[in-house]
Parts: sequence; structure tokens; C-alpha cells
Amino acid sequence: MSQFMKVGDPVWITHYNATWSEWFQQLAQPLRNAPGPAAFRIDHIGSTYVPGLAAKPVIDIQISVADFEPLDVYQLPLERLGYIFRADNSDRSKRYFREAPGHLRVHIHVRRAGSSGEQFALLFRDYVRTHSDVASQYAQLQIELAQRYSQVEDRVAYAVAKSPFIWKVIAQTDEWAQQRVRGSYSEKVASLCSTRITCFSYSFSTCRTKVLWKSTLLPKEQMSKITSVSRLIKSASF
Repeated sequence: MSQFMKVGDPVWITHYNATWSEWFQQLAQPLRNAPGPAAFRIDHIGSTYVPGLAAKPVIDIQISVADFEPLDVYQLPLERLGYIFRADNSDRSKRYFREAPGHLRVHIHVRRAGSSGEQFALLFRDYVRTHSDVASQYAQLQIELAQRYSQVEDRVAYAVAKSPFIWKVIAQTDEWAQQRVRGSYSEKVASLCSTRITCFSYSFSTCRTKVLWKSTLLPKEQMSKITSVSRLIKSASF
């Protein structure tokens, strides 16, 4: 098989390849320039980000924007680079782009900066990267599922079958993420909002700190507290 998956390939898993990181860097440079200030950050996400992890040879890239509208702000620059907007994407938490036909597989996920979808992808990525036992379990699961769902038409079933493991990992990340925040800062945030939050910082881009809210709807009376938390985060020094 070729080094990367192409359109029409069934799901297949291969050993980690250091060129995945290099390939992302090559793709990222024009992506950083194309959307201009509309892109707050650009991250390599997914399994190919994690050193040593067996994965589908597909480069997943997340672009964080202030809002999905106006779409032209980032759609037109990405299309000029050859990426194809997938308006049929059913996941409304992102806007989805793919590589041009015949090119190496690249999935571009445009998500709102600070949204749960954006944070979910980053948190799962970083947790797997820093926990070798979890990475090994995930690699084995992907290999087994790729063997079970080996036909082109099985790709959706493959993705669905991974979901329980992914959610299990996310459930384990709370304490780990809390430990990544300075104690005094964490105490200040906790005093502002009775709803527990998970804070963590990333080193990839200029965006220093992100917040992942628990998947519960907050009462309206807590909105002022959320505003206070946001201001504290913006003023924090990491």
C-alpha cells in the first residue's frame, strides 16, 4: 500500500511514520497564511499526531476560528489551496474540508475556538500522547476494528465502533487536566463557578490556555460567572 490513504481505500492501520509530522508541517505553512487572522490556531490532531501510535495514514488538521460565519472568510482561501468543502458533512460542530481527488488524504476540521468540539479533539490528542498505556490500547483497538471493518463501505461503522473507547478516555482526563493548571489559578477559577471546569494549556500555538466545560447545560444565572472565568483566563500568565 502507499504511504497515505487515498479516496476509495478501506480503513487500514499502519505503524507510526515520522513523516506524518513532517507532512503536517508542510501542509500547515500555507494553511497559516491562507485564512489570515480568521484562523486563531492550526493544530495537528488525530492519531498521526501521537509519536509511536499505529494509525490510519490520514493527516487530520484542526483550524480554530471565531465563528463559522461568514463562511467565505476561510472557505475561499482553503479552496484556493485545493481543498474541497464538504457541505454534506452531518457534524454541525465543524465545517469540513477534504483533499482534492488523487491527493494524499487530509481532513480539515474547522471548529469554533473554545468550543467543546475543538477542546475535545485537543484533549484526547494530548492525553493519548502523554499516556503510553492508553496509546497502546488505542492502537490495538484500531488494528482490531480495521480487520473487522475491512470494506470501503465499513468506514462509518469503524468510526462508530471507536466511540466508546474515546469517551472512556475523555472521562479519565479530568484530574489529569486539572493538574496542568497552577494551583492558585485553579482555586481562583473554582471560586468563581460552582460548576467544575477543566483547564489545560497547549504549547503548539500562541493560544496559551483553553477551557473545556463539562457536557452539561449551565443555568442562566451562572452566565455572569462564566464571563468572570473568561476574563480571568484571558488575563492569566502561563
